Amino acid sequence: MPRVSRRTKNKAKLITALDLAFLEYEIELNYGDGFDKFLIGRTFAGKITLPALWDVYGNEFLSEWIKDHPCTRPLQWWRFNAPRWDDPFIDCFYHGTFAEPRQRMGGTGTPNFEVLAYAPHFHKGIPTGWVTKFDEEYYNGRAKDIHGNIIPTKYKEGNFTGKAIDPSDPPAFESEAVYLERHGLLIPGEVQFMKEHPELRKPEIVEAFETENDAQQVRLT
Repeated sequence: MPRVSRRTKNKAKLITALDLAFLEYEIELNYGDGFDKFLIGRTFAGKITLPALWDVYGNEFLSEWIKDHPCTRPLQWWRFNAPRWDDPFIDCFYHGTFAEPRQRMGGTGTPNFEVLAYAPHFHKGIPTGWVTKFDEEYYNGRAKDIHGNIIPTKYKEGNFTGKAIDPSDPPAFESEAVYLERHGLLIPGEVQFMKEHPELRKPEIVEAFETENDAQQVRLT
């Protein structure tokens, strides 16, 4: 985390309720990495950025968070404190900026950044962008238009290895609690809490659904 001077910390005491809301914000707005860049570059009270705001208030905020939500971490922790992913995107501007993803436990479906020209995007270590059924059909040369005619492309069956999410076998990932346990990041109270709540080990499932404009969205269950 960036070092913050005492003067900056004093200014940060002018933080607003909106600024504090960004520290605990749990809903991923799904604007992708462009939104993350905007958010991280945004200045808050005292002209400090979100990383500096987290540096000032993060430890105190995290302690309160764990009291209310044991065996989980707030979104900003995932942005700034989670173990870093040794990602393969060496020549990309976002190389080295991601938290290590959660371990996948099974299921059918391919994150779109693995097979298409998309930047990776995650919510707490789980991919949010996935290959759609149309992607799978189009890049294998079998997509049809609204009249039922094959859309002419240069692609042929077998060209594309990506798979859309299978509703009968959706992707499953280790739970947030298991991720923290695997990395040795649970505090003593959380270790006991996890023993008393085995349901925290239940994998998280990625479900796909269509929006009103036929775009695919995903949710975690």
